[in-house]
Amino acid sequence: MTIYELIYKANENDGNASHPVGLYSSFENAKTAGERLFKNITGQKEFYWTMEYGTYVRFDGENGATSCLDIIPVEVDSVLM
Repeated sequence: MTIYELIYKANENDGNASHPVGLYSSFENAKTAGERLFKNITGQKEFYWTMEYGTYVRFDGENGATSCLDIIPVEVDSVLM
């Protein structure tokens, strides 16, 4: 079974500073959550996660850093669920 993890990094270049946002049952649910988070972080009213972005979105964050959102598929053993 595959679930999808949404990850936020305030600074793309800091490999240790990723923050898991949540686990989602479908890629579409993870995209929707990522769109909401992007709007909350940036204050922009419009953002839609399109195939152009794939599973990774980069954007201008605070203090000149490049922030990013990433959706990672995670295989889980359905017996554990």
